Amino acid sequence: MALLIDDLPDQAGVSRLTIVQAKQLLYRRPGKAKQFLQRAFAPIEDLAHDLGAGESLKDMREALIETGAFSTEQVDRIEAASSASPSAGVISEAPVVICIPGMQLHGDWSLNLEVDCLIVDGDLSVDGTLEIAHSLDDGSVIVLGSLNAHNMTCEGWLVVCGDLAVHHVHAGSGNDCAMLIAGNLSARSVIETGQEIFVAGNVHAEAIAMFQNELTVGGQMQCPHYAPDWRTPGVVTWFDSGMMDESAFQDDDGSTVLAPYPSDDYVERLATGASPLSRNHL
Repeated sequence: MALLIDDLPDQAGVSRLTIVQAKQLLYRRPGKAKQFLQRAFAPIEDLAHDLGAGESLKDMREALIETGAFSTEQVDRIEAASSASPSAGVISEAPVVICIPGMQLHGDWSLNLEVDCLIVDGDLSVDGTLEIAHSLDDGSVIVLGSLNAHNMTCEGWLVVCGDLAVHHVHAGSGNDCAMLIAGNLSARSVIETGQEIFVAGNVHAEAIAMFQNELTVGGQMQCPHYAPDWRTPGVVTWFDSGMMDESAFQDDDGSTVLAPYPSDDYVERLATGASPLSRNHL
C-alpha cells in the first residue's frame, strides 16, 4: 500500500503549513463546511497552543540566564520540571500540517501516521482502497473539494467540503472523532463502529449499519437497508457469511446482549477492494 504523502509521484505541490496558514486556507469556506472545519481542526490548534507554552519557556532561557538571577543549571531544572508536569502541555515538535493539491491516485493508499493534519486543496480521487488513520486520535484529513474512493476505512477526523462517493466505507475511531460531509454521501455500504457521521446534504446507499453512534442527515436519505443501532434485526443477512461476529452489548436495562458486530474478515475484505455485501439479500 502506497503512503500518503511519501509515495506521491510529484512532491512539487506538497507544502507544510503553519497553524495560521492552515486556518487562513480553511476558514474562508462558507456555511456548514466552515463549522465542520473548525470542529475538526480544533485538536490541531490545541496541540499548537501546548507547543506555545513550551516554546515560551525556551525563548526565555537566555534572558533568564543573562539577568544573573538564574544559573544554567537552575534553568535546566525548571525546564525539566515543566516537561515532567502533566499540566505543562510541552511537546517536542509542532503539529505536522501538510497541504497537497487535488489529484487522482491509482492503487491503494494509506495516510502517513506522522502527519497530524492532511489538507487536500481540491478534489481527491483514489481508485483503490483509502486508509485514513493517525498515530494521534485527534489527527484529521480535510478535503476542500470532493472525495472519491473505491473502498475506505476511516479512523480519524474526516472533513469533506464537497461530496463523498465510495463503494464501501468503515468508520470507526474509538468514539474519538467524526466524519463530517458538507455535501452528499453516496455509497453501497457504510458500517460505523465508533464514529459520528454528519452529512449536510443527501445520503444514497444500499446498506448503512450504525453500531455505536448516530447518523445525522441534513437532506434526504435513500437507504433501503438502514440499521440505526446494534438492535436492528436482520442486519447480519445484509452481509456475506463471515462478515459479522457476535459481540456483547449492554442494553438499556443493564443486561448484556449478544448481537452482530463487524469481524476482522470484514476489515480485510474492504482492504482487498471487495464487497462485504450479500448477493442473496441485496
